[in-house]
Amino acid sequence: MKETTRTGSSADEIKQAFLDNLHYALGRTLADYQAYLEAQEKVSALWRDQRAWTRASILNTARMGKFSSDHSIRDYCDRVWKIKPGQ
Repeated sequence: MKETTRTGSSADEIKQAFLDNLHYALGRTLADYQAYLEAQEKVSALWRDQRAWTRASILNTARMGKFSSDHSIRDYCDRVWKIKPGQ
């Protein structure tokens, strides 16, 4: 007799599902790892050049514009919660 869990799945089926999901997750995680390493090397090089790092930091902050969650919160108030902000 095959032992099953409360869900009716056998331990082998659960183990296989876990391994399948683990394989998928690792594949998704590692798919862009090379690009991550290349980007990290660029960041590290920029960090070593303090003048360039400071300039990039200032420009990044200046170009940020209005905080992005402001729009999202207003949109949720209007479309989802049907309230006015501040209620």
